[in-house]
Amino acid sequence: MTTLELLRLVPMLRSLAVPQLMAISAHASTERLKAHAPYLAAYLQPAPAAYLVEGSATTHPALDGRELTLPLFPGEWAKLEQLFTPHGGKRPTPPTERLEAHSEVLLVHIPMPLMLEAAQGNPEFAMRLAQAHTRQARRHRELLATALHASVPDRLLYLLRLLALHRFHSPSFTFPYDQQTAAAMLGCSRESLSRALTTLRREGKIRTDKHHVELR
Repeated sequence: MTTLELLRLVPMLRSLAVPQLMAISAHASTERLKAHAPYLAAYLQPAPAAYLVEGSATTHPALDGRELTLPLFPGEWAKLEQLFTPHGGKRPTPPTERLEAHSEVLLVHIPMPLMLEAAQGNPEFAMRLAQAHTRQARRHRELLATALHASVPDRLLYLLRLLALHRFHSPSFTFPYDQQTAAAMLGCSRESLSRALTTLRREGKIRTDKHHVELR
């Protein structure tokens, strides 16, 4: 991959010095993953940092023996938490976080040791990575808290607003997940999800046409 292509796909890397960019671009790669195709890069040791350029995806980290379902939006990283462990992603670990594409997605893979080296040598880049990680972690915590404490219609409305703001940048969009994925994300059954959708329509908070959603 050329340095210019890398910067076009991952704008966050612009704060790196030219030698760092050249080292990363020499080993970075792109992958187009079709919807629901297996994501095999998760089994590399160590797994690379994966940057979502386009498309809809979810990550599935394990928490207390249970697999979670969390949205991953374009401009966000998967596997980034490995940089914030005491071993900096160097120690081989089992692939505990699954990534699933829900449309065709474009990913950029960067070897974790190069990400760690860049962060150690560039405080500005390290700060950008930490801020990105914090934003994603905060959003995931808020989604999980909503799934625990809010009614199912309120959980669904929260997810729809999240998609409108962070994924589609519009109140009108095509819902990117199937019912099973959305129900897992919201911690409810598919039947409860269907009833929540009916409730939001009846209350005039959304309009739907097949998979198209419009927030009111």
